[in-house]
Amino acid sequence: MNDESQKRPADFPPVRFPKRVVILGDDACAWMSATMLQRHCGRLGIQVTVCSHGPTVPGNFRTYSTTPALSGLLKNLGIDEHDLLRACRGTYKLATQYSDWTSEGRDFWQPMGMHSQRIEGLPLFDAWFSERKAGRLLRPLHSYAAHWTASLAGKSPHSFSATSMFAETGTYGFHVDAPELAEWFRKVALKSGVEEVPAPIAKVAPNGRGGVAQVVCDDGKAVPGDLFLDCRAVDAALRESSSKDWTSWQAQFSCDCVATSRTPATRQVPVFTRLCGHENGWSRTVPLATEMEWTYAFDSQHESDREAGQRLRMISSPSGPRDDRAEAAIEFQSIHYGRRTKFWKDNVVNLGTAACRFAPVVSADLHLQQAGTELLLELFPDRKIGRATRAEYNARMASIADEAREAAQLTHVMRRSSVAQSQHATEAMTDALQQALSLYDACGVVNVTNAESMPAEEIRWFLAGCGRLPDRPALSVRAVDPNQIQHGLREAVKRSEAIVKELPLHEELLDWIHTGPFQQSVG
Repeated sequence: MNDESQKRPADFPPVRFPKRVVILGDDACAWMSATMLQRHCGRLGIQVTVCSHGPTVPGNFRTYSTTPALSGLLKNLGIDEHDLLRACRGTYKLATQYSDWTSEGRDFWQPMGMHSQRIEGLPLFDAWFSERKAGRLLRPLHSYAAHWTASLAGKSPHSFSATSMFAETGTYGFHVDAPELAEWFRKVALKSGVEEVPAPIAKVAPNGRGGVAQVVCDDGKAVPGDLFLDCRAVDAALRESSSKDWTSWQAQFSCDCVATSRTPATRQVPVFTRLCGHENGWSRTVPLATEMEWTYAFDSQHESDREAGQRLRMISSPSGPRDDRAEAAIEFQSIHYGRRTKFWKDNVVNLGTAACRFAPVVSADLHLQQAGTELLLELFPDRKIGRATRAEYNARMASIADEAREAAQLTHVMRRSSVAQSQHATEAMTDALQQALSLYDACGVVNVTNAESMPAEEIRWFLAGCGRLPDRPALSVRAVDPNQIQHGLREAVKRSEAIVKELPLHEELLDWIHTGPFQQSVG
């Protein structure tokens, strides 16, 4: 190597990164983003500051039922997930159970990690459907997933002494308390060097370009910044308006209110989230280590708060009220759906509930907040913040949000409901969703542009669980011997049983994590 080539790297002009990134908000999105930015940008001399203004409750629930993206983030950051579970009274999640969703008395499951399962080189869905269509198979699709086997047996995704398939693939999520998750991420962020300004924001000073120069707190402290991340909840006036800054999805979803209560946890802790369909809405059950959260989403035009509260009490105690559940407080909130028309303007990036409000049935809120921050890190600007960067971010986030909206609307469309609600669901379907369903019906193909919204295999598994199957199997299946497919399906069941057999019960692992003296990481 000659002297000229050795000097060349030093000749490049240094990148002028923002000196200070200011995050507005105090929920899990704000502190998670602060943690991610600090881990990536701290060594570059970028100061990350969070202007917090008191505790907030994200979305419409006080719990998160997360996707595997969060467990992957913890590993990338080098954080022990046991710390998170202890701080947030957390439990593990391997699947979602849908009860009475398409018809009363009919259940199906959506296990995590199904997109990676293959039979004779084929996606599991294609292999299973070819045999189902030929009349040679009766087992439901979800019964070939180890996640379903473990959920049914109440097993943990981790072993005490050895690794497991779930640990190796990272295909599991968590159930965590949302305010406690925000506080846990706050402690992680502050420990890693993030600055906190805890005073409420009194004034936002514009920079003359449509962005922000600084924020002024109510104690008079000015906090200037080069890049601002706004994680504060969208105000009602903007959310409900048809302004150019906000795209409302309210007309596409019938459930506009949610009732929530909590009861003491049972000794046997489910390792799955349960969703149940009702005539006028749907309910969700999320198990924490010490409590169960019960929620009921409903249409306020067809059901009053009093009627919804009575239904929630029946849902949370189907065998009759017990003394410790009878007085459970019920909170009511409105559900709002929509997204920013532009997520990034000048030097202000909207994240979390400031950027998008979702139907909580798909557990997409925290997942998309993480996706928004990861995309920001991918496109992280210099101090000039060019138009191309903002345009790319806005286009990709709009595409991710719209596809996630369609996935949420799909669950709404497939839910059993009254005639009036069925008509509303059909009329409110977007053209994109109608086209996607038509394509799936014709040949079993689901096109998803963004893996961050919802993987195509998850959509196919959901539709199969609902009993909606394509007209014909994929062409690639015809090249495989049906006997080989049958053998592969049988082996998949055997592997699932073998994987789950040696795993501890979910509550046994939770006892070890929450109360045991051990501090080591899971296998």
